[in-house]
Amino acid sequence: MAASRPPHPAFPQPADPDTTLWRYMDLPKFSSCLEFGRLYMPTAAEFRDDLEGTVPSANAAWWEAQIAAAMSDEQRGILASNRNKLAGLAGMFGRNSYISCWRMDEAETPTMWPIYTSGAPAVAIKTTCAKLRAALPGYVEMGMVTYIDYATEMLPPMANMYTYLMHKDAGRFRIENEFRAIALPPHESNPAAHAEFLANFFEHPNTGTKIYAPAIRFSELVDALVMHPEIDATNKRMVRDLCPQYGLPLPSHSAARQR
Repeated sequence: MAASRPPHPAFPQPADPDTTLWRYMDLPKFSSCLEFGRLYMPTAAEFRDDLEGTVPSANAAWWEAQIAAAMSDEQRGILASNRNKLAGLAGMFGRNSYISCWRMDEAETPTMWPIYTSGAPAVAIKTTCAKLRAALPGYVEMGMVTYIDYATEMLPPMANMYTYLMHKDAGRFRIENEFRAIALPPHESNPAAHAEFLANFFEHPNTGTKIYAPAIRFSELVDALVMHPEIDATNKRMVRDLCPQYGLPLPSHSAARQR
């Protein structure tokens, strides 16, 4: 299902398409992914980053300066309207975009476990950028996140909406070295893609939580599997039993066990 078209300009690509990716996840989520054969992609609204999909402070200051320098009330009104529309569009775009986050790194990184998982029953799966691209529909964009100082640096004032989701605050998140895939619901003018998206779109009837969960052949995606450094014997056996059942390589122990 790999895309034949060039990547979107908001999605910078690694020099090597075989760059290694890792995804750290709690064991219940991992088991669910295997059981249903789906990669769960929530909206940006579900993330812990309160700046996700927002306009940096420097952009807000730039707009204020433009408004203050306007030559007439009419011009000030137009600029203020454009600023508000852009901020609103960025927020709406984030609420309707579905994201899968991965870490670029050649090896498992022990410091990532507490960032991405909630406890010892957890695993990390290893793949490559090329394999992730091949696993997902062509309309799913993917690339490297760019890190900026959200207090002092700014995005282009009229940036493409994807740009707001492909930038994160350097001070808090550069350590994650993130590669992310983003699915935006395809337009009805592309009926095949639109139908594919709807077939893999789910909304919780009680909470309203939305998720896109495309079908994935994990046996083709996963190159290696690493277990949390403090995983207990029961969950260790569970992981070992799951791997042959779903055609995955047998798991290894986290390097952090050596500490």
